[in-house]
Order: sequence, then C-alpha cells, then structure tokens
Amino acid sequence: MRTRFLQMALIAGLTMLGVRSSAQVPQTAQAELPGLNGPMIMRMVLTMQANRPFGAAGYGTLSDVLPLIPGIVGDVTMIDEQTASLRGYTIRLTRSIDRKTFELTLTQPGRCATGWFSNEKNVIYAGLPLGCSSQ
Repeated sequence: MRTRFLQMALIAGLTMLGVRSSAQVPQTAQAELPGLNGPMIMRMVLTMQANRPFGAAGYGTLSDVLPLIPGIVGDVTMIDEQTASLRGYTIRLTRSIDRKTFELTLTQPGRCATGWFSNEKNVIYAGLPLGCSSQ
C-alpha cells in the first residue's frame, strides 16, 4: 500500500515537472491555447507515457492517459479511443500495433493556429499548418 502511494506521488511529481527533453518547445507557441498551455498538455501526456503506468503492455491509449492528467478531464470530450476534443483543439494519440511507439498531436483543425507534435522520443515540435503565414 505504501509503495503504491509512493509510486503515485512520484508520477504526480514528474507530471508537474515534465520530461526533460520536452522542454524544447518554443515558448511563444503556448499563447494560442486559451486558458490552457499547449506545451504543458503535451508534456503531461508524454510524462504519463514515459512513466509507463500501463506496465509491460506498452504505451497507453489517449483514453487511458487523459484521466491521469489533473485539471483537464472536465474539458475533454472523447471522440474515440485515440482522439479527443479539448477546448476547440483536437488531441490525438496513435499507437503502433505492438504498443511500442506512438505519435501525439494537439492541433486546431480549420485554423491557422500553432499545433504541437511529438512521439515516444519525447521531443515536442510546434508549427503552423501548411499554407499559413507565420505572422
């Protein structure tokens, strides 16, 4: 019981800190997600995946991961097991069949707004959709 509590406290603490390599996101990109910090949402999902609370089964699905992230559950509408809507943004986590790799995106379809992208390597990339001006 005590060991389980310590594991959960460690996961919660690491979630707040994020994964070291996910700190490479341009800080100007976070202003476009009203009331939420896009890079922080990405860091939280990546941290949950990196800590593998899903055990030997491999990486979790979006529906496995999102309930573990404090403060966003009320804002999330699950579309399917790998896709959810979050305050006008779409968050998608796609896993390989063997559950050993995944891709994560946080985008706003139909708008020229910053999107964030990552995978199991825990590096977050930010960018605009093709055809959008950077100004």
